[in-house]
Amino acid sequence: MSLAPERDKPLSFELEATESGGSERIGIRLTEAGSSSGHRLQIRLGSSPTERISNSLTNALRESKIKPGQLSPRRKAPLALVEEAGVRLALVMVATKPVSLRRRVTEIEEGIAAMSTEETYYWYSKCTGAERNRSQRALRLLVSGE
Repeated sequence: MSLAPERDKPLSFELEATESGGSERIGIRLTEAGSSSGHRLQIRLGSSPTERISNSLTNALRESKIKPGQLSPRRKAPLALVEEAGVRLALVMVATKPVSLRRRVTEIEEGIAAMSTEETYYWYSKCTGAERNRSQRALRLLVSGE
């Protein structure tokens, strides 16, 4: 049973690795498609921010039944994430992108991981909507206390 909200079209998320300064270092690009509004969210992170959210990235891959080795810049087609994993990863990415302190990134990651599915969908809609900047800041304050 999925706890995802009902809508005409389910959200779909595609994850791609991007080359980022070095042989073993990768960045990521997450693209949301399938929104009924035609809105297409695309979030990119370089190698350092990607390394900081590696737990969330690994969890999203695991929930989508994708082996971590499949995420490679040499891969031609993007990887499809299951909706709930894509929402949670996107939320972590938008919330941590402007944060530089590792401790705060970890707090944000843990706070989002502890949220119920309904909470993640609520915050995802707020953090990608018209008032996204204020909502992203509110989310960071909620889960990391700063």
